[in-house]
Amino acid sequence: MRPIHLQTSSTGFFHHSLDPGQYILKIEVLNYLPQSLEITVMENESSWHEVILHQPYSLTGSRMFVAFLTAFILLSIVFYFLYTSFQTWKWSSKHEGFERVPLSDIDFGEESDDDILDLRTIKP
Repeated sequence: MRPIHLQTSSTGFFHHSLDPGQYILKIEVLNYLPQSLEITVMENESSWHEVILHQPYSLTGSRMFVAFLTAFILLSIVFYFLYTSFQTWKWSSKHEGFERVPLSDIDFGEESDDDILDLRTIKP
């Protein structure tokens, strides 16, 4: 196979007649990733091939900084709202002690609360 060098117009289109056979087209453009395309040319037939070239992606320092800054801000917002939601829940409020709740509404007269709750002594 012999190499054929073609140049396109500014729009990227070109037309070129090839003899029947198999060809490998290698498309190269400055600042784009090259592509190879294998084609077979048949006699008395035309073919149409569309090739899309892509620019290489590079993660520069400024793009990396913007990505980290965005991630930090989003995580800060999420953790702030989680923190504030935990503070408003009832179970997270701090109690300074326990409150003694009476066992029943019956007035036991002279007996003190300690005597009522003392299970070691049984009164007749």
